[in-house]
Amino acid sequence: MLNQAYYEERILNEVRLLPEVALPRVVQWLSWFRQDFIFSEANQIGIETDLKTKPPETQQTFSTHRTINVEEILQIGRDCAALPDVDTRTPDEILGYS
Repeated sequence: MLNQAYYEERILNEVRLLPEVALPRVVQWLSWFRQDFIFSEANQIGIETDLKTKPPETQQTFSTHRTINVEEILQIGRDCAALPDVDTRTPDEILGYS
């Protein structure tokens, strides 16, 4: 059976192969993934979790996340369709085909 050290080494090898500019995104992703895993596991076993225990960079993501239903999406579409046409060109004109 594979152990934690094996996976840590594989992860580190993958990170070492990335360009330096990618590392901040990797850290953000890993932080988000860790929090998502911890909180989903806690929810599965019925443990209450507090947003204050999440790192600051993930607090906004989690605190603003909510489920949106189909009716809300359709209402957004209707609201957008009701907006006035500021640009009266045709799609072909906008794309430069005319």
